[in-house]
Amino acid sequence: MSLSLKRLPLSQKPPATMPFYKIVIPTIDTVRNSTIVDVLVGIKRNTLIVGHTGTGKTVLAQTLLNKLPAGYAKLNVNFR
Repeated sequence: MSLSLKRLPLSQKPPATMPFYKIVIPTIDTVRNSTIVDVLVGIKRNTLIVGHTGTGKTVLAQTLLNKLPAGYAKLNVNFR
């Protein structure tokens, strides 16, 4: 384990079995964006997530979809 992982609080350490590509490091921007989207979805407002490449739009949408309660249909569509 690297020195930097030893400094993390237990709540922030990824499980040893978690694949690298699934690890998400919360930053000020990701926490702010997910909070805003959570509030908008909570009050049933349509939400469009836009931004430059690599800003976490897909991760934000997938995280939100994974948190939806049972009874919701989930569909990811990629446009290329």
